[in-house]
Amino acid sequence: VSLAPISDATLVATTIAGAFGIRDAGRPLREGLIDALAARRVLLVLDNFEQVLSAAELVSDLLAACPHLTILVTSRAVLHVSGEHVYRVPPLALPDLGKLPSLKQLGTIAAVRLFVERAQAANADFRLTDERAAAVAAICARLDGLPLAIELAAARTSVLAPQALLAKLDVQLRLLTGGPRDAPVRQRTLRDTIAWSDALLPDAARQLFRQLAVFAGGWSLEAAEAVCALTGDMDVFEGLAMLVDHSLVRQREDADGSTRFDMLETLREYGTEQLAAAGELDPARQRHAAYVLELAERAAPQLYGPRQQSWFARLDAEYNNVRAALAYALEHAPLVALRLAGALGWYWYIRVPFAEGLQWLQAALARTDETAGVARAWALTAEGTLLRELSHLDAAARALDEALRLFDAHGDIAGTVRAGCAGLCLAVSRPARAGASARG
Repeated sequence: VSLAPISDATLVATTIAGAFGIRDAGRPLREGLIDALAARRVLLVLDNFEQVLSAAELVSDLLAACPHLTILVTSRAVLHVSGEHVYRVPPLALPDLGKLPSLKQLGTIAAVRLFVERAQAANADFRLTDERAAAVAAICARLDGLPLAIELAAARTSVLAPQALLAKLDVQLRLLTGGPRDAPVRQRTLRDTIAWSDALLPDAARQLFRQLAVFAGGWSLEAAEAVCALTGDMDVFEGLAMLVDHSLVRQREDADGSTRFDMLETLREYGTEQLAAAGELDPARQRHAAYVLELAERAAPQLYGPRQQSWFARLDAEYNNVRAALAYALEHAPLVALRLAGALGWYWYIRVPFAEGLQWLQAALARTDETAGVARAWALTAEGTLLRELSHLDAAARALDEALRLFDAHGDIAGTVRAGCAGLCLAVSRPARAGASARG
């Protein structure tokens, strides 16, 4: 029984009854359905239930009254009825872009196989070749393994080679159009499909959905509560539960037992568009950068203590959010970028390639001056430490000298000690490296 054509929950019983040839005969259709199904062994498939969720009570009544009835419901949202067993359909399997298998094996991976099948339907001459393999695999990964997105992308191979298609996927929601004319309107473009799910939410949940798009690489409940500003009665926890139920947000449990949320990149792109259209993008990014800064400054002293392992792991989980916050702050709030870069100095020294950490630090330092005070001194200390590790010893010495001067001017003893230790390491490394150079 396809429910796609209807949006009025009161029509669900009528639609089901029509599939069984049941007429109302002057009594409620619910009773007629129960009478017709009570003694039968039936699998009833209700397709596209998300827009008629208030009819879930009918499903519950039928299951309670008909002991041999099994109902399979496809829906973007959970029904929350007794006896419900939820199976969340995962995206299609994707190849490992870091180590692509042989061409034959690649063609058996679900996402790639679907792409090739749909590409051949649009262009009979299309073949998966060695030249196309990497681009096709990357397209499937970029589209999160979503079948509809892959189908729409593959249809474009009639006019674009996979390499060219991949280059254009940064604007994927505009590119992925042109689904079959006999498909429901909402399934003809990726945007329509996402918009359909979005439209089924109450206003507060829609607001939460678009604000969550500022996160890159996922978020915790704490982060969502700090960054998302809802104007309705719904709180963030309740909203997240609803978005998970509607398959717009994914929930997972990390190895340490903490709960983390994320959304597919295609959904995030749509949410960002809606955030901009609502005039909420810049305020949301400001709150996001402020939260990441607060987290980094809270983490900084812990990276030297007995809980350093858990704090390093936490920053690892949030590192894509760190990058997003830094990118925003460099353009709109240079002092925030400087403080954030300085707070992450030891994290970059231990975890991230020195060159990346140095790039962020130098960009933040270039946008600020001595009026930033101690914040600049901490960033200079981190810069000097990384420059030393990259063997730029003269530049390291200049950065550390300036840091010591600023710490001393502001009476920051802890900073003076830290920069002094970094300077001592530099002094020790100078003759050692000079000797190594001479021996070479």
